This record gives sequence, C-alpha cells and structure tokens, in this order.
Amino acid sequence: MGCQTCISAVVTSPHINTGGSQLWCCCRGPPKIEEISCLDLSHHSLLDVPPNVFELERTLEELHLSNNHIVDLPRQLFLCHELRRLHLQDNDIAVVPGAVGELLHLQFLDISRNALTLISEEIRQCRHLTVLNISANALGRLPDALTCLLALQEMYLNDTMLEYLPANFGRLAELRVLEVRENTLITLPRSMTRLQKLQRLDIGANDFPELPEVVGHLNSLTELWCDGNHIHRISSNVANLRCLQHFDANGNQLQILPAEMDTWTHLQELSSSSNSLRTLPDGIGNFLCLVTLKLDNNLLQDLPDTIANCKALEELILSHNRLTQLPNSVGALRNLRVLSVDENELEELPEDLCNCSALAILSVRGNRLRSLPSNLGRLVNLSVLNVVNNLLVGLPLSLLQLHQLAAIWVSDNQSQPLMPLQHEIASDNSVRLTCFMLPQGGTELHSADPQKPRDIKTARVAPLVERQTWLFGCHRNPKVFEIILPADTAPLVSLIATECGLFVNSVEGLAASLLKPQDKILEADGVDCSKISITAARSHFSTSKPVQLMISRT
Repeated sequence: MGCQTCISAVVTSPHINTGGSQLWCCCRGPPKIEEISCLDLSHHSLLDVPPNVFELERTLEELHLSNNHIVDLPRQLFLCHELRRLHLQDNDIAVVPGAVGELLHLQFLDISRNALTLISEEIRQCRHLTVLNISANALGRLPDALTCLLALQEMYLNDTMLEYLPANFGRLAELRVLEVRENTLITLPRSMTRLQKLQRLDIGANDFPELPEVVGHLNSLTELWCDGNHIHRISSNVANLRCLQHFDANGNQLQILPAEMDTWTHLQELSSSSNSLRTLPDGIGNFLCLVTLKLDNNLLQDLPDTIANCKALEELILSHNRLTQLPNSVGALRNLRVLSVDENELEELPEDLCNCSALAILSVRGNRLRSLPSNLGRLVNLSVLNVVNNLLVGLPLSLLQLHQLAAIWVSDNQSQPLMPLQHEIASDNSVRLTCFMLPQGGTELHSADPQKPRDIKTARVAPLVERQTWLFGCHRNPKVFEIILPADTAPLVSLIATECGLFVNSVEGLAASLLKPQDKILEADGVDCSKISITAARSHFSTSKPVQLMISRT
C-alpha cells in the first residue's frame, strides 16, 4: 500500500487519487498511466472535468465526479471507452449529451441530484447499462430511449416530476428494482405485468387513488412500498404476491386490508400506520415469519385472536387506536420484544401478556388502566415500563422481581427513569407498590381522616444511594406521607431550600400537628417541588385553601 504520507497525498490530490488499490507512493515511484483504472475526484469543488482525466482513456473503468459543481460534460470524457461505472451525482449538469452513446461498456450511471432537463436519445446505445439513477432531476417526462436499455436491472426515478410512465415500460423485463417515489403518478402502464423479475417496487409519495392492479401480477416482488398516497382500496389479486417480505402502506386512506393477503406467508414486516383501519383480517395469523407489525394511528377496536400464530413477531406497534382490550392470545407471542399500545382505551391488560417472556419494552401510556397484571414480574427481560397518564393507584408487587428494569415511567413530570417505591396495603388488604407520583390523575386519594398523615411503609426497590438521593436528599430511610393542610394553616409553614430540595424550616399552629421541621416537600397540590423555585413553592403555601402535600420524613 505504501507509506501513510503518500497515501494521504493521493487521497487529497485531484490529480492522482485513483480510488482503488493502485495507490501511488514514493516507495514505488510515480504512478503509471496503465495502472490506473479507478479515479476518485469527488468532493473537490471542481467546475469542470480536469483534462488529465482524458489521459486515462485507455485504462479508466470507474470515475467518481460526485459532489462538485460541474455544469457540462466535455466530449473528451466519452472517449474513455472502457468506462464501466460513472458517478456524477450532486453536480449542476443540465444535459446528458449524445456522446454518451459511445460508452458501449457502461454498466452503472448515477446522475441523480443534478439540474437535468435533457437526456440524449443516444443513451440507448449503452446496451450494457444495468443500473441507472436519475433521481432528483426536474425531467417531467421519461425519455423514450430509456425503455431501450433492455439490460437494466435497477432504475431509480425518484423525485423527477413524472406524471406517467411510458406505455412500453414493460420492455425492461430484466428490472429487479424500480423506484418512482415522490412523483405525481396516478397509474402504472399495463405493460409492467411483464416485469416478472421485479423484486423491489417503490411507488410511495405519489397520487395513486388505489393500488394499481398491475402490481398484483408482479409475482417476484419481495418489497412493496406504497406509502404516502391516497390509496383506499387494495385489489384481491395481491394474493399472487406470495414472495412478499416487506409491505409499507403508511399514510393512505385504507379502511380494510384485503383478506387475500393471507397468502403472504413470507412476510416479515407489515406497516400500515396512519390509515383508517377499523379491523384486521383473521388471515393475519398466516404471517408465520412476521417480525414487525406497525398499525399505529388507525381506528382499530380489537385484534383478531389469530395474531397468536405470528410466533416470530418481535415488535407490535398499536398506539393511537381505539382498542378497548387486547386478546388473551397475545400471550402466545413468546418472541415479542416491543409492545406499544399508547393512547388507546384499554381498561386492563390480560394476565396472559406476562407469558411474553422476551418482552423488553412495554408502553401503555394514555389509557384507562386502574391496575397492571399481578404477575408482571414474569416478564424477566422487561427493561422499560411506561404507564404515564392512566388511572393507576399502585404497581404490582411482582415488579420487585424485574432485575433488568431500567425505567418505570409513571408521570410526565418524572425527572429520573427510576424512583424509590414503597409497599402499601390496599383496602382489600393486598400489598402493592406506590411512590409519590401515585395515584395517577383523577384518582381519589384514600384517607379516612384528611388531616391525618397517610403512612406509607417503606421498602425501596432501588437500595443504591445514588438512585434515591435525587428524590429524598439527606433522608436515607424515609417514610412518605400524604397530608392535607386544613384551610388557613398553610401560611403558618416556613420553607427553606437547600441543594437537596425543599424542606420545612418551621411550623406553627394547627399545621404543627401535621408537619415537622426538616420534613421534605415532595409535591404540593400535584406540583413536583423538585422542579420549582422557593418563590414558586411559597406561593402554594400563601393560600387560605386546603393544600395537599406529599412529604418524606426520617
């Protein structure tokens, strides 16, 4: 390879950077013209193709001129008849001249992100071209000559202002990849049924009102992207897509998914977010290879029991729907790692969910849950639990068994992923876990005497000092109390702020029977006192109304 100094010089010099294994070095002497087959002049702020490139016309097979400011392609460039790969992306080229037809051995041409308005008809002579990328050019119309490139296997026409594809587009029978994203297409030519080798089709971000019927005839498809259209219907002939592995229909107007898709037995990822789906076909149980299922932002009210057959499922995203329950069969998903059911209408979670032993992330924020499954501790791999904005009074005692748990999100005001939890005896004499952020919004505080402190027995989940200092400060073994200061007593409480938090400095009158000096104020009328100034805190105590407090005391 040569010395490092010389290699660096080669890389930075537009004159001799070969981009390949034939790097010049003082140890080898000056580079020989016949050795250079690959030249990399990308990112050199070039305004023109350097003349010394043309000295390599007999040996040059690969040329990189991307990310420059080149406007014109000189005639001499096309005398490099041995060129196989030509990279011209990210320049200011407006025209591909007729001389391009002289590159008879050209196999790869990337001229994306330029200012193209014209591609010469002579490009039809590039009969060995297998990859063509002309994305992000304002062509408006696809040149007829491109349908003569019968060896093409990959064609990228994204963001080219196309309104239609030529009627004879099906002549490109060798195509494996076709991308026409971000245009204004509303249909595809019937001749595309001849593209029987096509494996990847991306028609996303167009104006299709329905999935083109021709798509159902592309039997070799493994990837279909049709997101960001106006599709309200998928025809039944998609049953022919038996090789499909990835289907993305996000951001359309679908109300149902066709029952005929149950033949997609090789499907690994199904994404149909941001539609208007109200139900799922039972045939979803045929997706034995499905790994990812994303159905967020729909109108789903339930899931079919057959989802239990999706044994390979690892990620299930159902947020922002209208689900009132999850089927018990969800417990059969033993490989499930991520379950997100945020912003639904769930009132309970099935106990069988705790059979999903691989579950690492469980997010159920924004529902109507009043309790969590008692055997939640069986989710031994759970690392993140999000239950924000529910109606929970406490957490199941079995959480103490979750040694992998790194975050329990209970409130939007929570500043740390973990907080100390304490045992609490519920009204039915069962034991549950609680913290100063529970009960959650709208839940009544249970206290026989509102003026009597509510003693919560301590049993910290996180015994490490660093996990509790942020909350309790100098209180190493605190008890947590919920109290309500009677009317006209709050102004008798004097507060002091330290680096450990907000504390009672002194107290007089009736309030002295409830508070003691050095009590730490955790919360006042639902406001987290670890996040407000002493002035703001005092404003909560300068009222004649009753004040609800959460305090810790050693």
